[in-house]
Amino acid sequence: MQVRWVLLALAVVASSSVAQGSETYQCGSCAFTISDEGVLSRTGECNYDCYNLLLSYRGIRVIAEGAFSNMSSLYELSLTNNEISSISDGAFTGLGNLSYLDLSSNKLSALPSLAGLSAL
Repeated sequence: MQVRWVLLALAVVASSSVAQGSETYQCGSCAFTISDEGVLSRTGECNYDCYNLLLSYRGIRVIAEGAFSNMSSLYELSLTNNEISSISDGAFTGLGNLSYLDLSSNKLSALPSLAGLSAL
């Protein structure tokens, strides 16, 4: 079974859990967590094809190193309308097929290296 969309925006409240103020969103065998401080991180490996990941309007402030690493099937990543002011180097490692990255409506003053994102 191929998953064509993983929507982690406002409509996915049912698949989230809250622990000590943080929010966790299950994505197959991996989970994305947004801490109380707004740090987005990932645990586990995404073992199946994930093409689109929409994390808009989540209050994300920081993207931790490796948050999206080695998600080789990912071609669309939307992080719009958050409060992102910092993206760790290595956050986008191994995303050779990523062709759409939307970081609009955030608080970024600089971008990390986008080397390796050859499909953008």
